[in-house]
Amino acid sequence: MIDLGYANGWIKEPALYKEAKEKGYKFEEKEVGNCIHEYVCKELDFKFRVDSSD
Repeated sequence: MIDLGYANGWIKEPALYKEAKEKGYKFEEKEVGNCIHEYVCKELDFKFRVDSSD
């Protein structure tokens, strides 16, 4: 599985993320810490996190 890191730090959206959005793939979401959510795209085998405290 490819780890795209924190979306809060992206300067531009990664190609895998763009592809998943264009194809309408769903992201599984789970809370992994206080204010941190992890999103997984099973179709393209990648994950990323969002820190909502920012």
